Amino acid sequence: MTNFKHILILLMIVLVGCQPNEHQNNNDHSEHTNEAPTVSITQWSPTMELLMKYETPIVRQDVDFTIHLTSLADFQPVQNGSVTLLFKSENGNTLSVQSDELFQSGIFTPEIVFDTIDEYRFFVKYDGLNVSEIFDIGELKIYRNAHDIPEIHGEEHSDEINYSKEQQWKSNFATDIAWIRPVKSSIRAVGEICTHPENYAEIAAPVEGIVTVSKQYPLAISGQSVKKAQILAVLKPPLALHDTWAEVYLSFEQAKTEYERAKRLKERNAISDRDYEAARRDYEMHQAGTASYFSDDGESDILHYDSENQQFSILAPFSGVIQIVDVHSGQIVESHQKMFSIMNPSKIRLKIEVFENQMGKLKELSGLSIRIPGNEQPINFGKGEFTLLSRANILDPVTRTLTIWLEADNHDEKLYVGQTFNASLYSGNSKPVLTVPRSAVLDEDLHQLVFVQEDGECFEKRYVKTGEIWNNYIAIEDGLEEGERVVSRGAYQIKLAASKEAVGAAHNH
Repeated sequence: MTNFKHILILLMIVLVGCQPNEHQNNNDHSEHTNEAPTVSITQWSPTMELLMKYETPIVRQDVDFTIHLTSLADFQPVQNGSVTLLFKSENGNTLSVQSDELFQSGIFTPEIVFDTIDEYRFFVKYDGLNVSEIFDIGELKIYRNAHDIPEIHGEEHSDEINYSKEQQWKSNFATDIAWIRPVKSSIRAVGEICTHPENYAEIAAPVEGIVTVSKQYPLAISGQSVKKAQILAVLKPPLALHDTWAEVYLSFEQAKTEYERAKRLKERNAISDRDYEAARRDYEMHQAGTASYFSDDGESDILHYDSENQQFSILAPFSGVIQIVDVHSGQIVESHQKMFSIMNPSKIRLKIEVFENQMGKLKELSGLSIRIPGNEQPINFGKGEFTLLSRANILDPVTRTLTIWLEADNHDEKLYVGQTFNASLYSGNSKPVLTVPRSAVLDEDLHQLVFVQEDGECFEKRYVKTGEIWNNYIAIEDGLEEGERVVSRGAYQIKLAASKEAVGAAHNH
């Protein structure tokens, strides 16, 4: 068949539009025409969706099939493979036709001519790379002519929404099935991401000095990731004759050396008790002057003294991210003046406010799900993934909330200190209820709705009553049946398509 003929077939099928029946639908054919009605069939396997359209077969006439195949892994059209149509009759007669070439992405267009009037069991087989599927279409009858084809008067559904496979393939689209899943009781709350005290530090200048920057020692910047003991800044002593921190530290080092020498001599009885005690007191006096910055052995987690260059290096106390830099090159800083703040975001605290009318529902906390404004996907914490630190027993008189503090690992560092969130806190045991993905439910005025996929290209707007939220799913209390397929990604685009169809219908005369 020529490409021109294929194009005519596709145009004819587009004009046919949606069919009301989920499995097989024959358009009513006029008694004034000899054209065979078009059949539309949609089936789903665990891995693929089949949408097939063809004219009701008439003996010794070409029957052209248009087959759309979608991978349910990513809801994109298949890009390779072959399609085989298999027809098996009760008398053992078997026919088959194979199409090895895609007409375009996701679409095969095989054709066949039936030479005899018969009834067949109809199968469609797809073979692709690492995948093979067989769809059992059901019974297929071959008619003598168009007048012999019985008229089928299906129910008309004026609220059906057309959204073609080509539109679906080009958009961020997906569907999911309404299933019974275990869901726990939950309460709604709000909260804020806070720093973990052990993973946050403000670093102050130990002594007066000048911030010195060089190629070897650059000044740390905000947002920079640093390792523990990495140099953040260097301080040079100001011009002074006496009592600089360098002089203090050198005196400490000298006193320490003299005391260690005195201990060795004392072990050999080569020093008097008086001289030994004098060395010990001198060391302890100088040690007290540096105790704020160094340990007994002269080491520090945040400071390092370079005696050769007479400069202090300010060190990161742990690995993390520089939050704030309060100094600049050449600046003279005073002793105890703040220079940096650093945070390790791997562990956080959650401050959660539970509203007064929800407190009675909160018993044992067994999980939580938080949603950051602007982020589609919630972040979930199971029972073993957080620690309850405290639970207040007094209501805040202004907000009328009760505060709960939790501690948790910041998985993949998706949460940022200062972010606010909406939370669902879970308690009690789970119970089986009908659920759909949270992304499938849209708000419309004071109602909630989903779009149910009736067949490959037709959708129905359905108002639902929702219940508990559990992880990425929401309970459906009314409006859906188990096994129905809903739009889980791209529901808003379906809503826009419905609005355009309504506007178009309003302008028809």
